[in-house]
Amino acid sequence: MPHSVYFNDLAFVEPLILRNVTPAGPVIANYADTPVREIVRDEWGRSYCYAGVTAPNNGSYDPTMLQDGEFVLPPGIIYRMLDTQKGAVR
Repeated sequence: MPHSVYFNDLAFVEPLILRNVTPAGPVIANYADTPVREIVRDEWGRSYCYAGVTAPNNGSYDPTMLQDGEFVLPPGIIYRMLDTQKGAVR
């Protein structure tokens, strides 16, 4: 899965933004007045575990701050996709 989409040599991270997630684990912290859950699930049932935080730069997230399998949940919480068959981090 690519980290970004390129258009005219500019990187966009929209494909890496998590949307429509539901909590699936306990609150482990707060970031920018947002509860950070240990685990969240997307609308297709895929699970993600908390992996860190990143701050937006000029209103966008830097795709180089993410590892393979990582996504950003605004306001900048990084989650790593779990292998749903094994329960392990991808």
